[in-house]
Amino acid sequence: MPDVITTECDAITTERDFITTVRAAITTECDAITKVPDVITTKRDAITTECDVITTGCDVITKVPDVITRVCDVITTVRAVITTERDAITTECNTITKAYTIQRNDTNELLILKNKKMSGNRINKKDSAFDQYLRNTTTALEGPLPPNPPPPIPAWQRLLLTAAEFAQWLSFRDQWAIVYPKYTDKAQRTQSIINQKNTLKTNFIAFAEPLLNRISGSNALTADERITFNLKERDRSPSSRLVIDTSPSVLLRAKEGRRVQIECRVIADSNRPSKHINCDVIEYRYKVAAPVTIPDPGMPAPPTPPMPGTPAAAQQVLGETGKARFILQLAQGDAGKEFTIECRWKNSKESQKSGPWSAAVSVMVIW
Repeated sequence: MPDVITTECDAITTERDFITTVRAAITTECDAITKVPDVITTKRDAITTECDVITTGCDVITKVPDVITRVCDVITTVRAVITTERDAITTECNTITKAYTIQRNDTNELLILKNKKMSGNRINKKDSAFDQYLRNTTTALEGPLPPNPPPPIPAWQRLLLTAAEFAQWLSFRDQWAIVYPKYTDKAQRTQSIINQKNTLKTNFIAFAEPLLNRISGSNALTADERITFNLKERDRSPSSRLVIDTSPSVLLRAKEGRRVQIECRVIADSNRPSKHINCDVIEYRYKVAAPVTIPDPGMPAPPTPPMPGTPAAAQQVLGETGKARFILQLAQGDAGKEFTIECRWKNSKESQKSGPWSAAVSVMVIW
Protein backbone atom coordinates (compact mmCIF):
# COMPACT_ATOMS: atom_id res chain seq x y z
CA MET A 1 0.00 0.00 0.00
CA PRO A 2 2.75 2.48 0.81
CA ASP A 3 4.27 1.71 -2.60
CA VAL A 4 1.02 2.60 -4.33
CA ILE A 5 0.82 5.87 -2.45
CA THR A 6 4.42 6.66 -3.29
CA THR A 7 3.77 5.96 -6.94
CA GLU A 8 0.71 8.19 -6.91
CA CYS A 9 2.67 10.94 -5.23
CA ASP A 10 5.33 10.73 -7.95
CA ALA A 11 2.66 10.86 -10.59
CA ILE A 12 1.08 13.86 -8.96
CA THR A 13 4.50 15.53 -8.71
CA THR A 14 5.09 14.85 -12.41
CA GLU A 15 1.66 16.23 -13.30
CA ARG A 16 2.38 19.29 -11.20
CA ASP A 17 5.69 19.90 -12.97
CA PHE A 18 3.97 19.52 -16.32
CA ILE A 19 1.25 21.92 -15.24
CA THR A 20 3.95 24.36 -14.09
CA THR A 21 5.68 24.05 -17.44
CA VAL A 22 2.40 24.55 -19.31
CA ARG A 23 1.57 27.54 -17.11
CA ALA A 24 4.99 29.07 -17.89
CA ALA A 25 4.41 28.50 -21.59
CA ILE A 26 0.96 30.05 -21.40
CA THR A 27 2.43 33.00 -19.51
CA THR A 28 5.05 33.49 -22.23
CA GLU A 29 2.35 33.30 -24.89
CA CYS A 30 0.25 35.77 -22.95
CA ASP A 31 3.22 38.16 -22.74
CA ALA A 32 3.74 37.82 -26.49
CA ILE A 33 0.06 38.38 -27.15
CA THR A 34 0.17 41.41 -24.89
CA LYS A 35 3.01 42.96 -27.03
CA VAL A 36 1.22 42.38 -30.35
CA PRO A 37 -1.20 45.33 -29.94
CA ASP A 38 1.74 47.61 -29.29
CA VAL A 39 3.46 46.41 -32.51
CA ILE A 40 0.20 46.75 -34.41
CA THR A 41 -0.26 50.24 -33.04
CA THR A 42 3.29 51.20 -34.07
CA LYS A 43 2.77 49.77 -37.55
CA ARG A 44 -0.56 51.55 -37.82
CA ASP A 45 1.04 54.87 -36.86
CA ALA A 46 3.77 54.31 -39.46
CA ILE A 47 1.18 53.47 -42.10
CA THR A 48 -0.85 56.55 -41.15
CA THR A 49 2.27 58.74 -41.53
CA GLU A 50 2.99 57.21 -44.94
CA CYS A 51 -0.61 57.84 -45.95
CA ASP A 52 -0.31 61.50 -44.88
CA VAL A 53 2.89 61.87 -46.94
CA ILE A 54 1.24 60.24 -49.95
CA THR A 55 -1.83 62.49 -49.54
CA THR A 56 0.38 65.59 -49.43
CA GLY A 57 2.25 64.43 -52.55
CA CYS A 58 -1.03 63.79 -54.30
CA ASP A 59 -2.23 67.30 -53.43
CA VAL A 60 0.97 68.77 -54.85
CA ILE A 61 0.71 66.63 -57.98
CA THR A 62 -2.93 67.68 -58.33
CA LYS A 63 -1.91 71.36 -58.25
CA VAL A 64 0.98 70.99 -60.78
CA PRO A 65 -1.28 70.54 -63.83
CA ASP A 66 -3.08 73.76 -62.89
CA VAL A 67 0.22 75.62 -62.69
CA ILE A 68 1.40 74.08 -65.97
CA THR A 69 -1.92 74.94 -67.57
CA ARG A 70 -1.63 78.59 -66.45
CA VAL A 71 1.98 78.80 -67.69
CA CYS A 72 0.95 77.25 -71.00
CA ASP A 73 -1.87 79.79 -71.30
CA VAL A 74 0.59 82.64 -70.67
CA ILE A 75 3.07 81.21 -73.21
CA THR A 76 0.28 80.79 -75.75
CA THR A 77 -0.87 84.38 -75.20
CA VAL A 78 2.68 85.74 -75.49
CA ARG A 79 3.29 83.68 -78.61
CA ALA A 80 0.09 85.04 -80.16
CA VAL A 81 1.15 88.62 -79.32
CA ILE A 82 4.65 88.04 -80.75
CA THR A 83 3.19 86.47 -83.87
CA THR A 84 0.85 89.42 -84.33
CA GLU A 85 3.69 91.90 -83.81
CA ARG A 86 5.93 89.94 -86.18
CA ASP A 87 3.24 89.85 -88.83
CA ALA A 88 2.71 93.59 -88.46
CA ILE A 89 6.44 94.28 -88.66
CA THR A 90 6.79 91.95 -91.64
CA THR A 91 3.92 93.67 -93.41
CA GLU A 92 5.40 97.10 -92.70
CA CYS A 93 8.88 95.98 -93.81
CA ASN A 94 7.45 94.51 -96.99
CA THR A 95 5.59 97.74 -97.68
CA ILE A 96 8.68 99.87 -97.05
CA THR A 97 10.93 97.51 -99.01
CA LYS A 98 8.51 97.44 -101.91
CA ALA A 99 8.24 101.23 -102.01
CA TYR A 100 11.99 101.64 -101.60
CA THR A 101 12.71 99.04 -104.27
CA ILE A 102 10.28 100.60 -106.72
CA GLN A 103 11.70 104.07 -106.21
CA ARG A 104 15.31 102.88 -106.23
CA ASN A 105 14.76 100.74 -109.30
CA ASP A 106 13.17 103.69 -111.05
CA THR A 107 16.12 105.85 -110.06
CA ASN A 108 18.71 103.26 -111.05
CA GLU A 109 16.95 102.53 -114.32
CA LEU A 110 16.85 106.23 -115.14
CA LEU A 111 20.51 106.65 -114.25
CA ILE A 112 21.49 103.59 -116.26
CA LEU A 113 19.60 104.86 -119.30
CA LYS A 114 21.01 108.37 -119.02
CA ASN A 115 24.54 107.54 -117.87
CA LYS A 116 25.13 104.25 -119.60
CA LYS A 117 27.97 105.76 -121.60
CA MET A 118 29.12 108.26 -118.98
CA SER A 119 31.25 105.94 -116.86
CA GLY A 120 33.48 103.12 -117.99
CA ASN A 121 32.51 103.46 -121.69
CA ARG A 122 33.68 107.03 -122.28
CA ILE A 123 37.16 105.92 -123.35
CA ASN A 124 37.21 103.43 -126.20
CA LYS A 125 39.76 100.70 -125.45
CA LYS A 126 40.39 99.90 -129.10
CA ASP A 127 43.95 101.06 -129.84
CA SER A 128 43.19 103.36 -132.79
CA ALA A 129 40.14 104.89 -131.08
CA PHE A 130 42.06 105.31 -127.82
CA ASP A 131 44.90 107.03 -129.67
CA GLN A 132 42.45 109.48 -131.25
CA TYR A 133 40.66 110.09 -127.92
CA LEU A 134 43.88 110.80 -126.02
CA ARG A 135 45.15 113.23 -128.65
CA ASN A 136 41.84 115.07 -129.09
CA THR A 137 41.12 115.46 -125.36
CA THR A 138 44.65 116.70 -124.68
CA THR A 139 44.29 119.27 -127.45
CA ALA A 140 40.96 120.36 -125.96
CA LEU A 141 42.52 120.78 -122.50
CA GLU A 142 45.42 122.79 -123.91
CA GLY A 143 43.19 125.37 -125.59
CA PRO A 144 42.31 127.48 -127.42
CA LEU A 145 41.56 129.97 -124.69
CA PRO A 146 38.06 131.45 -124.93
CA PRO A 147 38.03 135.26 -125.09
CA ASN A 148 35.12 135.54 -122.64
CA PRO A 149 34.66 135.92 -119.78
CA PRO A 150 37.76 138.03 -119.15
CA PRO A 151 40.39 137.34 -118.12
CA PRO A 152 40.81 134.20 -120.21
CA ILE A 153 41.77 131.04 -118.33
CA PRO A 154 43.20 127.76 -119.66
CA ALA A 155 40.66 125.16 -120.75
CA TRP A 156 41.92 122.60 -118.22
CA GLN A 157 41.37 125.08 -115.37
CA ARG A 158 37.93 126.00 -116.67
CA LEU A 159 37.10 122.27 -116.67
CA LEU A 160 38.05 121.93 -112.97
CA LEU A 161 41.45 120.22 -113.36
CA THR A 162 44.47 121.14 -111.28
CA ALA A 163 47.80 122.06 -112.80
CA ALA A 164 49.28 118.76 -111.58
CA GLU A 165 46.45 116.74 -113.12
CA PHE A 166 46.81 118.55 -116.44
CA ALA A 167 50.57 117.92 -116.37
CA GLN A 168 49.92 114.22 -115.74
CA TRP A 169 47.44 114.16 -118.66
CA LEU A 170 50.10 115.69 -120.92
CA SER A 171 52.63 113.13 -119.67
CA PHE A 172 50.35 110.26 -120.69
CA ARG A 173 49.88 111.81 -124.13
CA ASP A 174 53.64 112.29 -124.59
CA GLN A 175 54.45 108.72 -123.49
CA TRP A 176 51.76 107.36 -125.77
CA ALA A 177 53.12 109.42 -128.70
CA ILE A 178 56.43 107.58 -128.30
CA VAL A 179 55.17 104.03 -127.69
CA TYR A 180 52.19 103.78 -130.04
CA PRO A 181 54.08 104.49 -133.32
CA LYS A 182 56.54 101.73 -132.36
CA TYR A 183 53.62 99.39 -131.75
CA THR A 184 52.04 100.14 -135.15
CA ASP A 185 55.41 99.54 -136.86
CA LYS A 186 55.78 95.76 -137.15
CA ALA A 187 59.56 96.13 -137.45
CA GLN A 188 59.72 97.77 -134.01
CA ARG A 189 56.90 95.88 -132.31
CA THR A 190 58.25 93.72 -129.50
CA GLN A 191 56.66 92.15 -126.47
CA SER A 192 58.13 94.92 -124.36
CA ILE A 193 56.49 97.58 -126.59
CA ILE A 194 53.17 95.70 -126.43
CA ASN A 195 53.36 95.58 -122.65
CA GLN A 196 54.21 99.29 -122.44
CA LYS A 197 51.30 100.14 -124.72
CA ASN A 198 48.80 98.10 -122.68
CA THR A 199 50.08 99.45 -119.35
CA LEU A 200 49.87 103.05 -120.56
CA LYS A 201 46.30 102.54 -121.74
CA THR A 202 45.19 100.87 -118.48
CA ASN A 203 46.86 103.51 -116.30
CA PHE A 204 45.42 106.41 -118.28
CA ILE A 205 41.86 105.05 -118.09
CA ALA A 206 42.17 104.61 -114.31
CA PHE A 207 43.60 108.13 -114.06
CA ALA A 208 41.12 109.84 -116.38
CA GLU A 209 37.77 108.32 -115.35
CA PRO A 210 37.49 110.23 -112.02
CA LEU A 211 38.57 113.43 -113.78
CA LEU A 212 35.92 112.92 -116.46
CA ASN A 213 33.32 112.70 -113.69
CA ARG A 214 34.49 116.08 -112.46
CA ILE A 215 34.68 117.61 -115.95
CA SER A 216 31.13 116.48 -116.66
CA GLY A 217 29.95 118.56 -113.69
CA SER A 218 31.55 121.79 -114.94
CA ASN A 219 29.06 124.47 -115.94
CA ALA A 220 31.69 125.82 -118.36
CA LEU A 221 31.74 122.61 -120.43
CA THR A 222 30.81 123.40 -124.04
CA ALA A 223 28.80 121.22 -126.42
CA ASP A 224 31.90 120.55 -128.56
CA GLU A 225 33.88 119.53 -125.48
CA ARG A 226 31.11 117.13 -124.48
CA ILE A 227 31.51 115.42 -127.83
CA THR A 228 35.32 115.39 -127.56
CA PHE A 229 35.33 113.90 -124.05
CA ASN A 230 32.30 111.66 -124.80
CA LEU A 231 30.30 113.13 -121.92
CA LYS A 232 26.56 112.83 -122.29
CA GLU A 233 24.50 115.72 -120.99
CA ARG A 234 22.27 114.92 -118.04
CA ASP A 235 18.54 115.43 -118.15
CA ARG A 236 17.91 118.69 -116.27
CA SER A 237 14.10 118.47 -116.25
CA PRO A 238 12.54 118.83 -112.76
CA SER A 239 12.10 115.66 -110.74
CA SER A 240 9.61 114.67 -108.08
CA ARG A 241 12.27 113.73 -105.54
CA LEU A 242 12.01 114.93 -101.95
CA VAL A 243 14.37 117.36 -100.27
CA ILE A 244 17.46 115.62 -98.86
CA ASP A 245 18.13 116.57 -95.25
CA THR A 246 20.95 114.16 -94.41
CA SER A 247 24.60 113.98 -95.37
CA PRO A 248 26.58 110.87 -96.33
CA SER A 249 28.91 109.02 -94.03
CA VAL A 250 32.31 109.20 -95.76
CA LEU A 251 35.09 106.65 -95.37
CA LEU A 252 38.55 107.06 -96.90
CA ARG A 253 41.21 104.49 -97.71
CA ALA A 254 44.64 105.54 -98.99
CA LYS A 255 45.98 103.26 -101.72
CA GLU A 256 49.39 102.92 -103.29
CA GLY A 257 50.12 105.09 -106.29
CA ARG A 258 48.69 108.30 -104.74
CA ARG A 259 45.14 107.02 -105.04
CA VAL A 260 42.37 107.57 -102.50
CA GLN A 261 39.26 105.39 -102.34
CA ILE A 262 36.12 107.19 -101.18
CA GLU A 263 33.02 105.37 -99.92
CA CYS A 264 29.72 107.12 -99.21
CA ARG A 265 27.00 105.44 -97.16
CA VAL A 266 23.50 106.21 -95.98
CA ILE A 267 22.47 105.45 -92.42
CA ALA A 268 20.39 102.41 -93.41
CA ASP A 269 23.32 100.87 -95.33
CA SER A 270 26.06 101.37 -92.74
CA ASN A 271 27.96 98.26 -93.84
CA ARG A 272 28.25 98.93 -97.56
CA PRO A 273 28.62 101.80 -100.03
CA SER A 274 25.23 103.23 -100.99
CA LYS A 275 23.51 106.33 -102.34
CA HIS A 276 20.57 108.30 -101.01
CA ILE A 277 17.37 107.36 -102.78
CA ASN A 278 16.60 110.98 -103.68
CA CYS A 279 19.98 111.82 -105.22
CA ASP A 280 21.31 111.00 -108.66
CA VAL A 281 24.97 111.93 -108.13
CA ILE A 282 27.39 112.47 -105.29
CA GLU A 283 29.05 115.87 -105.30
CA TYR A 284 32.44 116.18 -103.65
CA ARG A 285 35.00 118.88 -102.94
CA TYR A 286 38.52 118.18 -101.81
CA LYS A 287 41.90 119.78 -101.33
CA VAL A 288 45.41 118.46 -100.83
CA ALA A 289 47.75 120.34 -98.51
CA ALA A 290 50.84 119.75 -96.42
CA PRO A 291 49.86 118.35 -93.01
CA VAL A 292 49.74 120.86 -90.19
CA THR A 293 51.97 119.87 -87.26
CA ILE A 294 51.03 121.07 -83.78
CA PRO A 295 54.16 122.11 -81.82
CA ASP A 296 54.80 120.53 -78.45
CA PRO A 297 54.18 123.22 -75.79
CA GLY A 298 56.91 121.68 -73.67
CA MET A 299 59.57 122.14 -76.36
CA PRO A 300 61.12 125.46 -77.35
CA ALA A 301 59.79 126.84 -80.61
CA PRO A 302 62.24 126.43 -83.51
CA PRO A 303 63.46 129.61 -85.15
CA THR A 304 61.24 130.78 -87.99
CA PRO A 305 63.12 130.64 -91.30
CA PRO A 306 62.83 133.63 -93.57
CA MET A 307 59.89 133.27 -95.94
CA PRO A 308 60.29 134.45 -99.52
CA GLY A 309 56.54 134.85 -99.81
CA THR A 310 53.20 133.54 -98.57
CA PRO A 311 52.44 130.09 -100.05
CA ALA A 312 49.25 129.81 -102.06
CA ALA A 313 46.30 128.21 -100.31
CA ALA A 314 45.45 124.65 -101.32
CA GLN A 315 43.13 124.69 -104.31
CA GLN A 316 39.71 123.21 -103.70
CA VAL A 317 38.60 120.80 -106.41
CA LEU A 318 34.93 120.11 -107.13
CA GLY A 319 33.51 117.05 -108.84
CA GLU A 320 30.60 114.65 -109.19
CA THR A 321 30.24 110.91 -109.53
CA GLY A 322 27.40 108.47 -109.95
CA LYS A 323 29.07 105.82 -107.80
CA ALA A 324 28.93 105.40 -104.03
CA ARG A 325 32.49 104.06 -104.12
CA PHE A 326 35.04 105.79 -106.34
CA ILE A 327 38.79 106.38 -106.55
CA LEU A 328 40.60 109.68 -107.13
CA GLN A 329 44.06 109.68 -108.68
CA LEU A 330 46.24 112.42 -107.23
CA ALA A 331 49.32 114.06 -108.70
CA GLN A 332 52.85 112.94 -107.96
CA GLY A 333 53.53 116.04 -105.88
CA ASP A 334 50.62 115.19 -103.58
CA ALA A 335 52.39 112.19 -102.01
CA GLY A 336 52.91 112.69 -98.30
CA LYS A 337 50.29 115.44 -98.12
CA GLU A 338 46.94 115.44 -96.37
CA PHE A 339 43.85 114.76 -98.50
CA THR A 340 40.61 116.29 -97.14
CA ILE A 341 37.20 115.75 -98.72
CA GLU A 342 33.55 116.60 -98.12
CA CYS A 343 30.63 114.96 -99.92
CA ARG A 344 26.91 115.51 -100.26
CA TRP A 345 23.89 113.90 -101.89
CA LYS A 346 23.04 116.00 -104.94
CA ASN A 347 19.87 116.31 -106.95
CA SER A 348 21.31 117.58 -110.22
CA LYS A 349 17.84 118.39 -111.58
CA GLU A 350 16.76 120.46 -108.59
CA SER A 351 19.89 121.59 -106.80
CA GLN A 352 17.86 123.27 -104.05
CA LYS A 353 16.81 119.78 -102.94
CA SER A 354 20.41 118.61 -102.50
CA GLY A 355 21.57 117.57 -99.05
CA PRO A 356 24.07 119.27 -96.71
CA TRP A 357 27.79 118.69 -96.93
CA SER A 358 29.28 115.96 -94.77
CA ALA A 359 31.91 116.49 -92.15
CA ALA A 360 35.43 116.84 -93.56
CA VAL A 361 37.39 113.58 -93.58
CA SER A 362 41.16 113.38 -94.08
CA VAL A 363 43.77 110.79 -94.95
CA MET A 364 47.49 110.88 -95.77
CA VAL A 365 48.38 110.34 -99.46
CA ILE A 366 50.88 107.51 -99.95
CA TRP A 367 53.17 106.63 -102.83
